[in-house]
Amino acid sequence: MKKLVPLMCLLLALALCAPGMAWAAGGSGEPSENAQTGLEVGDTVCFGHYEQDNDLNTRTEPIEWIVLAACEESEYLLVSRYVLDAEKYNDTSGEVTWEQSTLRKWLNGEFYDWAFSDDEKALLVDARVTADRNPQFDTDPGNDTDDKVFLLSAEEAGKYFADDAARMCAPTEYAKAVGGHITGSYKVDGRNTCGWWLRTSGKSAKTAAVVMGNGEVYTEGAPVISPVVCVRPAVRIRIEGETGLALRVASPSSAPAYKAGDKLYLGTYEQDDETDNGPEPIEWIVLDRNDKGEYLLITRYGLDAVAFNETDTDVNWEHSSLRQWLNTVFFNAAFSPAEQELIAAARLKPGRNPKFGTNPGAATDDRVFLLNLEEAEKYFRRDTDRRCAATLYAREKGAWLGSGYKVDREDACWWWLRSPGEDSVHAAAVTNYGGTDIFGQYITNTGGCVRPAIWSKLDQ
Repeated sequence: MKKLVPLMCLLLALALCAPGMAWAAGGSGEPSENAQTGLEVGDTVCFGHYEQDNDLNTRTEPIEWIVLAACEESEYLLVSRYVLDAEKYNDTSGEVTWEQSTLRKWLNGEFYDWAFSDDEKALLVDARVTADRNPQFDTDPGNDTDDKVFLLSAEEAGKYFADDAARMCAPTEYAKAVGGHITGSYKVDGRNTCGWWLRTSGKSAKTAAVVMGNGEVYTEGAPVISPVVCVRPAVRIRIEGETGLALRVASPSSAPAYKAGDKLYLGTYEQDDETDNGPEPIEWIVLDRNDKGEYLLITRYGLDAVAFNETDTDVNWEHSSLRQWLNTVFFNAAFSPAEQELIAAARLKPGRNPKFGTNPGAATDDRVFLLNLEEAEKYFRRDTDRRCAATLYAREKGAWLGSGYKVDREDACWWWLRSPGEDSVHAAAVTNYGGTDIFGQYITNTGGCVRPAIWSKLDQ
């Protein structure tokens, strides 16, 4: 899963280990990549302190860092798990590079002195930070620098994170209080995300590249004078000999309260129709939460174009080939074994048709399913809310697109529901304008989009 389930909080400040003391680090529990330190890429560790809860009457909180890479000579590249502050890239407008920016000066001065004790500073490497050019605009990046604290470049943001979902980052309460702009649509760890600075110059030297709230690297950049972009510091630490970080795993914090309308990522599926670059993260919309703490999710886009049934015969959801495909081919293609554990086997009542007495079949137990007519009306208040765009892959597979109705600036598709239509060779659907079609589409129609739904145990 793309870091959307809450990570265990890893606590404890820097400590000097006694001779022979082993590392204890959070993470996957698999054998360590480095027998000396026990740190692995993807681990979350604590190092330094900074104001985060915006309660100035309490002590500053430990900074959580994600291990991005194991470097030479027992060095590790870390980036903060959350954005810690909101600062301008430069205090004045005009052309500027990372080398000259006031943000670089602040990170290596005020932030450095505030966040790290003398013992912690001893482990920070004076890293050679390359002046990476903008991959799209080739803007002059200035000169390489030597920094204790720095920002990732656009190239590094692409290299060290698997996808947009992995780059999404939430602000601390303090970062929000000092002006950090948050999104209203994207969440990570149950928090609204924000944009964060990269050190790479943008379209011109008057802008700097950023990672947006949806995790996309925006190479055109934001004005360097912008006060609402957040700061996600990076550092390199060196662990040598018997000196290290002593960490312990604390109990999980309270689960995030996802609410209806929130968007999140889980699983991957081919979407851009470019198989050479691998499948893309699946974006889901939260529809509901039950008393077991499971969330009802539906894909934001129509992911494929598949017939409700492969043969022209009377059929209902229980016996349809689409149900079988969703719970076998799609389920195994879209979710890793760990992600499959997060998906509940849901008991689904028959999807009755309110107008026609068509046999809906028996109740089923499914990991992946379609909404029925009742649910499509219940969870989407308006026709416009039900409209759905098809992925490029689904369009290439033959998804039918109407004209005149759009969503996300794309022509809307129609998508299957599990309720029967006017008879057993038709299945209900949502039209391209967003209305529910109780008469239904012919079951062998391959132009209908599939918009999978799941019940997911995100809090567990």
